[in-house]
Amino acid sequence: MTQQNDELIAEVWSVRVITTGPVIAFETGLEERAGATALALSRTDDGRNCLDAWFDLPPENALIEQIITAGKMSEYEVDWQVIHHASRDWLAENRRNFPPLTIGRFWIYGSHIEAPRPRAKYQLKVDAAQAFGSGTHPTTEGCLLALQSLAKAAPVHAMLQKGRILDMGCGSAILAMAAHRCFPAAKIMAADNHLPSVVTARENGRQNQISPASLQVHLSHGCAARPLRLAAPYQLVFANILAAPLRKLAPHLIDLLAQDGYLILSGLLVRQQRFVMQAYEARGLIVCDTVYHDEWATLVLRRKSAIRSLKRTDV
Repeated sequence: MTQQNDELIAEVWSVRVITTGPVIAFETGLEERAGATALALSRTDDGRNCLDAWFDLPPENALIEQIITAGKMSEYEVDWQVIHHASRDWLAENRRNFPPLTIGRFWIYGSHIEAPRPRAKYQLKVDAAQAFGSGTHPTTEGCLLALQSLAKAAPVHAMLQKGRILDMGCGSAILAMAAHRCFPAAKIMAADNHLPSVVTARENGRQNQISPASLQVHLSHGCAARPLRLAAPYQLVFANILAAPLRKLAPHLIDLLAQDGYLILSGLLVRQQRFVMQAYEARGLIVCDTVYHDEWATLVLRRKSAIRSLKRTDV
């Protein structure tokens, strides 16, 4: 616990980009090229888009300038700066910046929220800390909406209720915990290659009163961790990461997926959909549902053989 507190209070750096136009190009560049550990989107008082990208080490100004220049559109104004934040309680700062939010039937709140909880909603207490996944990003919202869509279908609900679910690249474990709310009898595994995310995910599970028997969280580089492979096959797999890793992980994710299972992919822009899908279509998966939010896409995939079998049964 001492180690976690030290990490949360350590000094950090951020790059703040304020623009009258879209921030997606900056977001992708700062995460993929500069290695940002977390991203936050907001609006300024005058309505401009504000992107904060967080770093554990000082970012290189020359690289940041290249990213801003490459993503800037001539018709929009863009201002940016690198900010050094001295040691302080970043968990408390993070909590203050996230009001509760509703996504479908989910009501997501931080531990700082004291407002009455709506009874009709699935409640998720999420403190993202150094882990991605507070529910505010369009990709997380897309996954939560796709999950709820699957849960509404009676045959799928019955399959997942006693099935196995994997959240790959889990961050705060918001998707794993959401799956537990929908399917409390399922066995759920979560994995991330970022140790602080694993620590945060386990703590979030405890805060939401989810037993380790129902939700296991493991440190794993890709799908390599032995416990993940031993628990396969999975009836549902989440992978909310980035386009390039999604493409690279395609054979491994499919190998873990049950023959009649569902794969929810996100973390990709609409324009990257074709690039990602080539790797999955080549291995017999097709898109059976999509959720679009701004310029982000969430894809629900299934094996062609499972879809053909379902159609024959319907006939």
